[in-house]
Amino acid sequence: MHQNSLSLMREFIDGYSLRARPGRVLDVGSYDVNGTYKPLWAGWEYTGVDQEKGPNVDLVVPMDGIWDLGKQWDVVISGQCLEHCSDPFTLAKTMGKHLVPGGLACWIAPAKWPEHRHPQDCWRFLPDGMRILLDVAGIEPLQTGMCPANEPHLDGADCFGVGRKRA
Repeated sequence: MHQNSLSLMREFIDGYSLRARPGRVLDVGSYDVNGTYKPLWAGWEYTGVDQEKGPNVDLVVPMDGIWDLGKQWDVVISGQCLEHCSDPFTLAKTMGKHLVPGGLACWIAPAKWPEHRHPQDCWRFLPDGMRILLDVAGIEPLQTGMCPANEPHLDGADCFGVGRKRA
C-alpha cells in the first residue's frame, strides 16, 4: 500500500458520500503490506480477503480468483491486487458477483510502477482496461482515470475505476 492509493480510496469514499451511509465493504487483496484501507471504513462492516493468511485478512480465498463467499456487499474495493492476479478477468467477475445490485466498486491498480512480486507481478492497467474489467464484472463504469504517484521517490502512476453494479 502506498499514499497515492490511500488518497484515491479516500476520494472515492468522500466523492460518493459513503461516510454518511455505512454498510458492508469487501476488500479484495487486503493483506497489510505497508498499510490498509480498513481505517478509512470506520463505521462499516469491513471484511478483508486475500490469498494467504496474515494481517488484515479475515478470509483466505483461492489464488485463481474463483471463490464464493455466499453473500454480497454494498461496496467491493480492491487496491494493489489486480496486478498480482494471473487472470484479472476472472477475479473481476468474482468481485462483481459479491456486489449487491446498485452497489459500488472501486478498484485501484498500477498503470506504471516498479516490479513488486507478492508473490508475482503480472499486469499494469490503463483506464480503458479498467472499464473493460468493470464491464465484464457486470458493473457499469462511472469513472476511470490515472493519477501520478504523489510520492517523489517513485516513478509511478495508478489507474482507478469506479462503477455501480447493474440491477
